[in-house]
Amino acid sequence: MSKKHIKQSQRQLKKAGFYFGAIDGDWGALSVKATKKAIESNAVKLKDESGSSKGLTERDKKRLAGVHKDLQRLVKHVKKTSDVDFFVGEGRRTTKRQKQLIKQAKSTTMNSRHLTGHAVDLIVRVDGKVTWKLKHYRQLAKDMKKSAKKLGIPITWGGDWKTFKDGVHFQLSWGSYSKYT
Repeated sequence: MSKKHIKQSQRQLKKAGFYFGAIDGDWGALSVKATKKAIESNAVKLKDESGSSKGLTERDKKRLAGVHKDLQRLVKHVKKTSDVDFFVGEGRRTTKRQKQLIKQAKSTTMNSRHLTGHAVDLIVRVDGKVTWKLKHYRQLAKDMKKSAKKLGIPITWGGDWKTFKDGVHFQLSWGSYSKYT
């Protein structure tokens, strides 16, 4: 874990009343003891090395509002089980927003699954920074597909499309979910 992430953890532990040492980025006995106490009391959520929570953030939950319950369940499951650091970029969209994205060439259709709450965009972070490179979305897609199969939720990944590859995009499959279900 980097000194930056250790300091971040020390600050959280201090704020929660478990850590009384210096915010110095050194993972010593006081940091270990404070972490154990926080975990035992369930006061602090465990975080991975990137500093991201293994559950949905409040922002993620807000962005999933209006998204089909099966897709919400899938994203929540993958967030807890995947080693990929990601957050929900966008869920259900308004018609106005969709038109804006088409104008910006970030979408190509007014028939987007986002308009009905059947799609989400999941944004990957590498070393704490957002990336748009498709190669970084492949592991997330693998995790999404594996969990979707386990949960019985058919999905399509935008990175598998022949044209307009959209690595951030995951949607419920048209064949199993009409825009009315």
